[in-house]
Amino acid sequence: MQSLDIENGSVMMTIFSSYEEDYLRCAREINSHINSMQKNGQSNDAMLIFKAASMTFKRAEGSIRGMEIEVRSMRGGPDKKSCFNKSQQYKNDLTALRKTFNQIFRKVSKSESGLSLIEDTREVLSSTEEISRDVLNDLLYQRQSLLRANENVNDIRDDTEEARGIMKEIALRGARHRFFLYLIIIILLVAIGVVLYYRLK
Repeated sequence: MQSLDIENGSVMMTIFSSYEEDYLRCAREINSHINSMQKNGQSNDAMLIFKAASMTFKRAEGSIRGMEIEVRSMRGGPDKKSCFNKSQQYKNDLTALRKTFNQIFRKVSKSESGLSLIEDTREVLSSTEEISRDVLNDLLYQRQSLLRANENVNDIRDDTEEARGIMKEIALRGARHRFFLYLIIIILLVAIGVVLYYRLK
């Protein structure tokens, strides 16, 4: 019976060690993800690193749960106490790793948001400059159009004054022509009257 207990204990230790090795492998991967996030956090790889790290955290949690189950199945003794202490230490270490990773990820996210905001601001400023140039060009074109229109108005005013002068001159000529016509008619009437007077006399 004692040998069976020893054999069962040896099997549990083997299973525990298997979970432990898997956890330690996950911890190394998580540390690698943290280093990658710190180095490449300001690129598009940040989200890929986050997804990969999330999967590794789940595997590590599963390994710790497996260790805890094996510890509960063990009989009391130094092995159980040692395994229990290890599982608790790994659990605390995993919590610390998650906290560190989340802090770095939040920092990177804020940095990316800041860079995105800067890029958006640059685009807005660039668009504003283009709009300002277009508005300035439109104003210059409108100013030139107004100057041309003013010149046209001045030309029309000059033409109108010239036309008025011509009309006045035509009117004066017409008045002179009528005066001379009336004068000729009067002379002719006087001449006819004189001729008739001498003939009838």
